Amino acid sequence: MLKAFLYLWLGGTLIYMAITLGPEIMHNHCLHKWQESGFQSRFEFGKGCLVEIDGRWIPEANVQIGPKTR
Repeated sequence: MLKAFLYLWLGGTLIYMAITLGPEIMHNHCLHKWQESGFQSRFEFGKGCLVEIDGRWIPEANVQIGPKTR
């Protein structure tokens, strides 16, 4: 009985940490990844990393950046 309670407590703690810390970690990763590009970025749960292009938030997988021509 005590062993089952310990497993439930440990499992609940891990789930709580994943829910609270997961998005924060992903948000920081997203900001760091796009920091040098000059574009704003953010992380949204369910959508992933988004990049602001011309006032619209676009998933990073759809963003293509080429070299400056000037």
